[in-house]
Amino acid sequence: MKNLVVAETFYSASKAHIAQGRLQEEGIESMISDETVAQVIGITTGLGGIRLLVNEDDLERAQALIAEMDL
Repeated sequence: MKNLVVAETFYSASKAHIAQGRLQEEGIESMISDETVAQVIGITTGLGGIRLLVNEDDLERAQALIAEMDL
């Protein structure tokens, strides 16, 4: 993966993983960032949330798919 950008920020790890699964079904590679820190500290809001990253070229499509999910 190259030129990673934030497609969406979540405050729930489960929602981030659901979105990641949907992107994977559509052939969009992604990775979740900051999940471990949130789990260790036990909060996400003060840290800016859990970020779902995608390749810059896939950003618009990924955001549209995530928006359809209404997470």
